[in-house]
Amino acid sequence: MDNRVDIELGAVPGDGDERTAIVLNAEPGKDLLIPDGGWILGGEYIRQGSDLVIKGVDGQLVVIRDFFSVASAPNLYTGTGAVIKATLAAKLAGPLAPGQYAQSSPQASPGEPIGEAAEVDGEVKATRADGTEVVLEEGDPVFQGDVIETGEDGAIGIEFVDGSTFSLDDGGRMVLDEMVYDPSGDAEKNSFAVSLVKGTFSFVSGQISKTDPEAMKLDTPVATIGIRGTTIAGKITGEGQDNTISLLPDPGGSTGEIVMTNEAGTVVLNQIGATVSVTSINQAPPAPVILSSAQLASRYDSVLSVNPAKPSTSPAGESEDEDAAGEGGEQGEGEGEKPPAGFKGPRPGSDFGKHTEGDIKH
Repeated sequence: MDNRVDIELGAVPGDGDERTAIVLNAEPGKDLLIPDGGWILGGEYIRQGSDLVIKGVDGQLVVIRDFFSVASAPNLYTGTGAVIKATLAAKLAGPLAPGQYAQSSPQASPGEPIGEAAEVDGEVKATRADGTEVVLEEGDPVFQGDVIETGEDGAIGIEFVDGSTFSLDDGGRMVLDEMVYDPSGDAEKNSFAVSLVKGTFSFVSGQISKTDPEAMKLDTPVATIGIRGTTIAGKITGEGQDNTISLLPDPGGSTGEIVMTNEAGTVVLNQIGATVSVTSINQAPPAPVILSSAQLASRYDSVLSVNPAKPSTSPAGESEDEDAAGEGGEQGEGEGEKPPAGFKGPRPGSDFGKHTEGDIKH
């Protein structure tokens, strides 16, 4: 990147030890390239005064000086094009003194729940916006601003107040950025946004997409996904690997649309089995391939099984065995199937895929 700042090495105190770190200086309006930084998707984010400290599980350490004091904090790019946006990094770091609000006021509350953990398998934790950590069990509430993390063998299925459902496993990590839903109020004010950092996931849209189909958004390190009344599944891996999104049949039998947008382009998916793999935010999403129900099941059955809506990879009345007949392998192995003749683009009159300044950086 053209706007990389100077790097220096320094010793940074932390938890009673001294560790050698890469030190970067935040400057307003300049994004940062983290050297060999794919590990930051799973790193521990710590607010240390005005600095941001990121610790990796293998001992990596990056300190970004003045991250929290500059007028416009930098987005963090890895070497192969994944990005942790500045707002997401701040949420992952939490407050300066974790738990301070809950400790200072016993009546302090994270607000009204936006959903609940309908299914929990293995280790799953939530870090509230005030920094308090909670081990989640079935029936526990979740709140706006929660950072949800699953252990390597953990999984969670969440049902939100508008009926949307989300499941996450495979060492997953996500932030519940926003949920605004008033069934009796102005539908245009309803919104839903999640930042998915890593992991395998599935999502079934609820009432918000029916009242305002442009109001649901899923951010990933390589693309932003707009969700228009549909069911999707995917796997976010980050560093130099395929990050895959697939369109699944809706539980009611209909098919919706999603639009996948990043700094290099946009693609619309509106056919069951349509699948796109992207390795970098600087790589335009390619044309989708069409995967069979059996291929989708091999990728996503585990995470679909904990989704409260119990979505399927097969359209209603069709079995995976029937759909698998004559199908090849998965995308990335040269098998799969290119979109057939007549593959649908955006529906007539649809504004899906359009964006305004600020949606995409130039």
